[in-house]
Order: sequence, then structure tokens, then C-alpha cells
Amino acid sequence: MTLPPLRIEGRVDPRLFIDEDGSLDHDDPFKASDYKISPFELESALLEHEAVAEAAVVPAPDPLRLAVPKAYVVLTEGWEPGPDTAKVLFEHSRAVLAPYKRIRRIEFAELPKAISGKIRRIELCERTAAGSKDEYVEGQKLERPRRPLRERYTQGAAPGGRRIRRTAEPRWPR
Repeated sequence: MTLPPLRIEGRVDPRLFIDEDGSLDHDDPFKASDYKISPFELESALLEHEAVAEAAVVPAPDPLRLAVPKAYVVLTEGWEPGPDTAKVLFEHSRAVLAPYKRIRRIEFAELPKAISGKIRRIELCERTAAGSKDEYVEGQKLERPRRPLRERYTQGAAPGGRRIRRTAEPRWPR
């Protein structure tokens, strides 16, 4: 038996249910962009790659999709954690998984385990909620940092007669 969903910051989060013993159940599928995603399926797809020795997938909060799949990966010998390896694993997940199931974030770290050898997903979820600067996000330029936006004033109908347009690339002078 499970209890009703938890309330988080005034919002009901349907992914989190409390079991009778008071622990959160994280092995169940979670929702991302209104699709149900099984962590086991994503872990199996990651383990197909030669660089991955162990993997665990947990939901990571996202402002647009409510949650996205985040993988904690232990690499095999000969592979170094870094942007190049993350890019290879993102390409592998892009080739193997459907677009809505793709791994969106990767972090290279040792997996916390219980005495029985099972992965303690609750600790991974807590680590994800706390945030990490060591994670790699799909779609970001992994080689160089992002350029700051440049503000450009144009004539418009906004109050004061000016409108601000933010562009990532500079425009040629007119």
C-alpha cells in the first residue's frame, strides 16, 4: 500500500510515493515530459556501451519537463571521466533509445551500495536534489563555456520607444 503523493513547494509531485515502512520507492518508473520512463531500461542501454561498468538512473528535476533521466556512471578501465566520454555516452543513448527516453544528464561517480550489494538510489536522488557541478548536460557545448548574451536596442512599440533583443551571436552593423 502506498500513501498519497507528497506535496513539494505547493505542488503535488506524482513521482514520489511513501511505502508503509516510510521509505521512498525509487525503482519504479518516473515521468518525464508526461512519458513514463523505466530506469532499468535506460541502465540496460547504457551497459551496452564498452565504457560503462555500472550505471544507475534517477530522475533529476527540470523546470520544463518536471524530471529528466540522470545517469550515474562508473567507467571501465581505460576510460577517463570528462567531456569527451560524456559526449560519447550521449551519442550512444541517442542511437539506442527513443528521443523521449534519452539520458539528459550524466555524472561520473562511485555508486553508493548497501551491504547486500544493491545500489542505494535514495542517496543518488538526494545527491541529485542537492545539485552537482560535476554533471554533464546533453545539448550543452562540452568543450567551451557558453558566450554571454549581447543586448541590442531596436526601435519598437515598447514603452519608451525601445525594445531589447537578446542575441547569442553579434549582428553585422547596418
